[in-house]
Amino acid sequence: MKPIIGVVARNNKDRYFISKEVLDAIRISGGIGIGIIPGSDYKKQLLLCDGIVLPGGNYIDDFNRQIVRYSKDNNLPTLGICLGMQTIGLECNGQLSEYKINQKIHNNKRVKSHEIIINKSSKLYGILNKEKLFVNSRHHDNIIDTDLDIVAKSVDGVIEAIEDAKNDFFIGVQWHPESIMQTDESKKLFKYFISCCKAKKV
Repeated sequence: MKPIIGVVARNNKDRYFISKEVLDAIRISGGIGIGIIPGSDYKKQLLLCDGIVLPGGNYIDDFNRQIVRYSKDNNLPTLGICLGMQTIGLECNGQLSEYKINQKIHNNKRVKSHEIIINKSSKLYGILNKEKLFVNSRHHDNIIDTDLDIVAKSVDGVIEAIEDAKNDFFIGVQWHPESIMQTDESKKLFKYFISCCKAKKV
């Protein structure tokens, strides 16, 4: 059976939505995505899930931080994307920078916005088998510290990936792999994530 992946909903004014790009990435990688909706009994929803994706969004709230705590405590495979990564970092004793990053580099629509350097001893490197990688980028804020392992940075020093090697899959990336699924690296990241979720299901 395909693993069930909970995708945390984001709100837009008076409604919640689930990222179609994230759902598509999960589907083509072998999983089934379902929405985790704020305000509902989310713990019952989480019991259905073999993994969690915290996608990009506009702001960090306590609901998202509770999901991070739950997934980390229960070794539930978790992928944080952009704001999702920042949420993971903050919940693990991190902090956001008080200064705005270079928007020309980190907030544009190019498929390849800038280069990152990945720590060769990291789980992320083991998944992608690549030390240098060009990624897309569309964010305003960034974390500057966390208890988790900082495993990738951009060439201008912005933290681009974090992970907890003690968990089966607990990784946050600052870029948007779901938006560039035509790249081998995005395919590898999602397929490995889904494989960990499938193992959790068994």
